[in-house]
Amino acid sequence: SSVQPYDLVDVDADGDGEPIRVALLGLLTSEPGVFRRNKFRGLSIEDTMGAAAHWSKLLRREHGADVVVALTHQSLAYDEALASSGHVDLVLGGHEHEVIQSRPREGGVQVIKAGSD
Repeated sequence: SSVQPYDLVDVDADGDGEPIRVALLGLLTSEPGVFRRNKFRGLSIEDTMGAAAHWSKLLRREHGADVVVALTHQSLAYDEALASSGHVDLVLGGHEHEVIQSRPREGGVQVIKAGSD
């Protein structure tokens, strides 16, 4: 069984009739103890950074994504590394139990944490 880790949404953000294609890419930490492995039986859990590199390249090249937004469940340190990697344009994350809005990294990538899982 496999799960598609992304969705594509066309958004006309400024109302000019020329939508941008936004890829929403789900990424889950592989840190032990964060999730119940029996719930994910039969699914492979890959390294977040490697998965982000692979999928963002594919989404931009093969699906015409203009923007890649990572939807994560991992610690802030991993989200900050992802934001600095150049693979995604925005990181929206869970896991920490406080709202966090970081300063944009080089290239303008920001990390925003929801304040809950």
